[in-house]
Amino acid sequence: EIYTLSLHDALPIFDFDVKQKSYYNLDELKEEMILYVIQPNKEILLLILESYFLVSSVFRDVETNIIFIPGESYEVIEYMMANELLSKFKIFSFSVDLLPIDNDLLSLEKENCFREIYIDKNLTAVSELANAFAKLEACFGKVKHRYLKGDYAKIFDNLLQAKEKEIDIKTNEEILGMIVLDRSTDFLTTLTTNYTYEGLIDDFFGINFGTIKIKESMLNEMPKKFESQNEKKITYSLTSYGNPFYSQVGCMHYLDANKYLSKLSEYYTRIATKDKAKENNTVEDINRTTNDLRI
Repeated sequence: EIYTLSLHDALPIFDFDVKQKSYYNLDELKEEMILYVIQPNKEILLLILESYFLVSSVFRDVETNIIFIPGESYEVIEYMMANELLSKFKIFSFSVDLLPIDNDLLSLEKENCFREIYIDKNLTAVSELANAFAKLEACFGKVKHRYLKGDYAKIFDNLLQAKEKEIDIKTNEEILGMIVLDRSTDFLTTLTTNYTYEGLIDDFFGINFGTIKIKESMLNEMPKKFESQNEKKITYSLTSYGNPFYSQVGCMHYLDANKYLSKLSEYYTRIATKDKAKENNTVEDINRTTNDLRI
């Protein structure tokens, strides 16, 4: 899905799916400027070109712009230069690097970086990582110990050192160590089955930015026997912010996670039963039950 914004006195937003060719109504487009807000991806760029040529054939005076999020891609810019497209658009980038998914997890959200680096030989993701880490060091000081494994890890470190000199980062020991592993040093791990609670969820549902989309009936105690293919899906949070228990079980082996959740269920059932019977839960009872939850 790609978002097209048109700017005028007001700020109407037209949302369309270029893969389904569901463009906005050109009769409604009476603006002086159009912004395409897209990822820096060559395939996505090719998809919006049809929309661009359609608009430009009807409205010759409409100024057309592209905003790349999370930043420009060398591959895309080279393609636009080779096909004389740069003169047709004004190019901007909205720099977004490390995104806080959870209180202990930052991500670049570069799902295609493996293909870009190892197949396309496009090092944009490595450069973006170096820039993002340099911003962390600007806030917390230069990392004290560096452990690198692999050729691309060394390229990342060289780019980072150049960025550190440019920003003039002061030495600080708040970040004690950094471990950078090049995927080329370990391809086998990606082919093994992940038996952690979070890993299995990702394999079955696909975790996207700390959330999954699941059918609403799956959250019911008694799911329907025959589920509709068009059943409504809801977004469910898998972060410690949205689910306080998830931080405890996410990294557990699924068997241990099952034991923990069973004990947790028994604990709250016991409290609910006592409350229903109007019995008081003493501090000693709660401490005793909490100790029982430990695996």
